[in-house]
Amino acid sequence: MSLSSIEFVLLLPTLIGVYWLLFDRRIQQIYLALVTALFIGFAGRFHLWVLAGVLGATMLVIRAANRSASRQQQIIRAGIIGLVVVLLSFKYLSWGFSLVGLQVIPPRQPIGISYYTFILIGFLVDRSRSHRPLTARRVLSLLLFFPFLTSGPIVRLRSWSAQNPRGRKRRVMRNVTIGAHSFMIGLMKKVMIADAIAVSTAPVWANPGQYGRTALAVAIVGFYVQLYADFSGYTDMARGVARML
Repeated sequence: MSLSSIEFVLLLPTLIGVYWLLFDRRIQQIYLALVTALFIGFAGRFHLWVLAGVLGATMLVIRAANRSASRQQQIIRAGIIGLVVVLLSFKYLSWGFSLVGLQVIPPRQPIGISYYTFILIGFLVDRSRSHRPLTARRVLSLLLFFPFLTSGPIVRLRSWSAQNPRGRKRRVMRNVTIGAHSFMIGLMKKVMIADAIAVSTAPVWANPGQYGRTALAVAIVGFYVQLYADFSGYTDMARGVARML
């Protein structure tokens, strides 16, 4: 389920409404974690198991680094290398084997793996540069946050913590209004610009030899506009949902 899907757009008002009816902060975090699990698992349990495995392994690395002051840098480096290996295995394993003449069935691509592995790498880098221990609860509260887990943007723990101070005064209606406005802007970028360009240029990319230079030049320019509108639109939608919460 993507942020621009009809299912998500129809569910969003209910998700936001239920969230703000839960006045206890801990219950809200549990609710967001459950919504995230459903959001990822909507495409299949495989994606959810990969997320749980990567997150669980990272939690073990963080705990080990917190317990061993003398070896924490080595442990953190090992964790970062492990995350990079996981990402490269899913993304480039079959391509690497093809370079040496071996044909391997490409593995399934877990939803959002590029985003949450880079987010976790950022966590470990921040932990290696700071003397403060990194708690599992802080990591879970950020990573199990469905708005940007599948489509970005990549968020650093430092900026996330600064935007979620304890005891802050919540201006619910103002945040929901601003967030809804940002979400709608992003949705229009994605659907009315990016998707529209993709549909109009698809015949050109399917049979480029049947089109002249002008059509090919327009398709190339359209591709970059589509790419910008796609990423920018998803970023606006993710930020909008986050602001509403």
